[in-house]
Amino acid sequence: RGNGDAAYLATLSDTLDRLTVLCPNPDLVLYDAGVDVHSDDRLGLLDISYDGIRARDAMVLRHFRDRDVPVATVIGGGYGT
Repeated sequence: RGNGDAAYLATLSDTLDRLTVLCPNPDLVLYDAGVDVHSDDRLGLLDISYDGIRARDAMVLRHFRDRDVPVATVIGGGYGT
């Protein structure tokens, strides 16, 4: 199983920072806000809570909003629930 919300969100924050260095001015971001990371999903194995998923989505959207980058979102996952 995964390490839970704190480790997941820390990794995401680091990844967003690195992404900004690699691609500082994207025209658009496509965000697949999957729920297969949830702790109840038998296939995802990442052990993230509903609060963690909300925090993830807020972090991603805030990151790009603060940089005036439009984001198109879709949802996915949850196949093993």
